[in-house]
Amino acid sequence: MRVKFRSLVVPALLLVSGMGSSAHAQHLKNGNFNAKSPGDSWSVLAPSKEVQFVPGVTGNCVWLNDSGSDKHDPSVSQDMTNLTVGKTYVILGQYKIGAHALDATKGNAKVGDKMLAIDIDGKPMTMVVAPSEKNDPKKLAGSTWLQFGVSFKATKKVHNLRIRGEIEGKDADVYVDDVSVSLEPDIIVNGSIDAKPSATNWTIENIDEKWGGYKTEKLKDGTTNGYMWINFGGQKDKDPAIVQTMKNLKPGKTYIVSCQYRTGNDSPLKEIKPGTPMLAIDIDGKEIGRAYAASAKGDPKKLDMVSWNSSTAKFKATKAAHVVKIRAEIDGFDGDVDLDNISVIQID
Repeated sequence: MRVKFRSLVVPALLLVSGMGSSAHAQHLKNGNFNAKSPGDSWSVLAPSKEVQFVPGVTGNCVWLNDSGSDKHDPSVSQDMTNLTVGKTYVILGQYKIGAHALDATKGNAKVGDKMLAIDIDGKPMTMVVAPSEKNDPKKLAGSTWLQFGVSFKATKKVHNLRIRGEIEGKDADVYVDDVSVSLEPDIIVNGSIDAKPSATNWTIENIDEKWGGYKTEKLKDGTTNGYMWINFGGQKDKDPAIVQTMKNLKPGKTYIVSCQYRTGNDSPLKEIKPGTPMLAIDIDGKEIGRAYAASAKGDPKKLDMVSWNSSTAKFKATKAAHVVKIRAEIDGFDGDVDLDNISVIQID
């Protein structure tokens, strides 16, 4: 498990302050920016002119806007309090790509660009990659509120949350709203891919053990992270995948499936480019979401093969058990993917 953090991004739902297994107000204040003073409880970590409070989903939101400086990112920060050590929490929020970023004449953002960063205690935990319009894979999603998130295991009673826009020097503004914190339920088993054996509770499909399967890496803090290398051969009728049956779901409730992914080492050899579809999430055999290859910092034409990014989708349960499948090398592209930290979270 990579530093015990998990990330998520999906088309947004309206969040309410009492949602989840713990009240958001217990851990985070003014997450919807609707206090009498919209910035109450938040620290603005950039000159005030760059971070403004404007109309959002159901009131106000924060607009992270600057000129794309490498020296600082427009951002807001707040301590999450009253956490229980050893428990896993989920940070959820909504974001929308800004008008400046969508301006084609400026070329500020493209599918595959990283738009937002979520930091815990000053460390980047997930990057949010710009998605495409549903019916146009080359067009950046615009005017739509999307959902982001990251799950983390508390190691102390207070952790700092920072939300950054215009990251990596990109002049791409973004709106953020409805930020919340709640406990994470246990629906997926071995989502961190760290059990022994590694694939416990997962069914593996079309992954060649010679060219894919369980892998480990040493992290900067000296710990070892386990993940699944989803790799096969780019055959259109045989997407490599991992599968698990989710149980104890509540019919009528909405859930988020999330995972972290990273472009694999073989992808540049197969002419995979930023914005190429890399990953799909299926429920009971139906695709509900996908993710794209991310671009590298400072070079929009180069693949980012370092950052762990977010892929998430939502579904409404119609029965107590559904099958989730996460596929790579989709649409016939021979683009391998590193996969980690899979989770399923109820959000209503």
